[in-house]
Amino acid sequence: MSCARSALLAVAFLFALAPFARAETDLAIGLLGHGAVGNLADNGQGHNWDLGGGGALLVEVPLMKSFHVSPSATFSRMGGVASSETAVVFKYVLPLPTFALFLGLGPCAEVRNDYFHPGLVAEAGFWTHLFGSVAFLAQTRFAEYSGDAYRESFQVGAGLLLFL
Repeated sequence: MSCARSALLAVAFLFALAPFARAETDLAIGLLGHGAVGNLADNGQGHNWDLGGGGALLVEVPLMKSFHVSPSATFSRMGGVASSETAVVFKYVLPLPTFALFLGLGPCAEVRNDYFHPGLVAEAGFWTHLFGSVAFLAQTRFAEYSGDAYRESFQVGAGLLLFL
């Protein structure tokens, strides 16, 4: 069994147990899918806009009630090119009675075509509890990378958060 398949089965198992879990802390694990549009400008020689999609696995770690750190791993495919990204986003969270809004900024690193591309990512979105410890998450994400080719991407995604 591959590592990715094992991880997906583990997350599915956690979501299956969610209605029986008690949400005593705000620590959460999330899984989401996204659509994306990206721009690749090779050494400033024009733009190449592509559509794509992918998914992400993220963790919400509250440091304070309104300040979270959210490490994430994202994979996507745009223009026939696969890429993976890791990021650590520092989020300001505004908890409201029925949902929470967030805004975040942090460093990221993308691997595409066997090259490392450092960058910066900004996120905005919300989550709202569906039942038990399960919440619906929707977010937009803008990332800008440097390296051998300047690149930016804009993603819109939705998925589920499991509060542990």
